[in-house]
Amino acid sequence: MVKDLIYYSNMAVKCCFDIPSHKVEYYELTFVLKGTMTYYANGKRIVLKKDDGVFLKPGTIRSREKGEGYVHYVSFNFLLKPEARLLFDEHLKNVLNDDMKKLISVFHFKHITDKFHAKEKCCNILNYILCEIIDFTKIKSSNEYVMRIFNYVVEHINEKITLKTVAGFLHLSKEYTAYIFKKETGTTLSSYINEQKILISEKLILKENMTLSEIALHLNFANYDYFSKTFKRYKGISPSEYKKLKAHTD
Repeated sequence: MVKDLIYYSNMAVKCCFDIPSHKVEYYELTFVLKGTMTYYANGKRIVLKKDDGVFLKPGTIRSREKGEGYVHYVSFNFLLKPEARLLFDEHLKNVLNDDMKKLISVFHFKHITDKFHAKEKCCNILNYILCEIIDFTKIKSSNEYVMRIFNYVVEHINEKITLKTVAGFLHLSKEYTAYIFKKETGTTLSSYINEQKILISEKLILKENMTLSEIALHLNFANYDYFSKTFKRYKGISPSEYKKLKAHTD
C-alpha cells in the first residue's frame, strides 16, 4: 500500500509549533495521543482531540496553529502505490484503537533514521494502521460501545463469547448491549460472533495443519457438531465438504 515514507515524527512537546499555509505534495496522517491540535485543510478548521486523526491528500492547502499546551502527536508523510486508494475523511474522530497505540509505542524512534531498519519498520506499522482505519471507516458506527464490542470480539475470538461476557466488559445490561449492537449493525451479537469465528475457521482449514475437530476446539465451539452446523449455515456446505472442495480446486 505505502510506496515511500517521506517523514515520520513522534513528538511530546509543551506546545506544538505552527505550520504556515502551503500545499502538501504527499499524504499526511497525524494522530493526537494527548492534548489538542488545530489544523486547517483547504480553509476548513479541524480540531484534533485525544485519539483523533487528520488525513490529508496531496494537493491539500494545509496549515497548523501554534499550540497552547502539552501535546503528544505522531505524524506520517508518505506516498501510496498507484493502485492504492484511501477514501478517508479529513477528520478521523476517535480513530486510534489499542492495537494502533501499541504499535506506536513499540516504535520508539522520534524520527526515522537510516539505522536498525527504522524506515522499513515504520512503513510496516503505517500499513497496519492504514488497514485498521479502512476497517474503522467500513464499520461506519459512531457508537463507542459498538466499536469496543468489535475490538473485544477480535481479541477474544478463541474464547467463549456470550452476550453476558460482552455486557460485563462494557458494564452495561445484557438487554441494552443487545439493543445497541442490533441497532447499529442490523444483526445480533451472537450472529456476528459466529460469523467472525467461521471466517477464521476458513483460513485455518486452508492454511493450518489442524483437524476439523481441533479447529472447532480452538475457536471454542461447544462441540464439533455445533461447529459443523454453524459453518454450513454461513457457507452453505459443511467444513469437511469445504476442505475437500478447496483441496480439489487448489
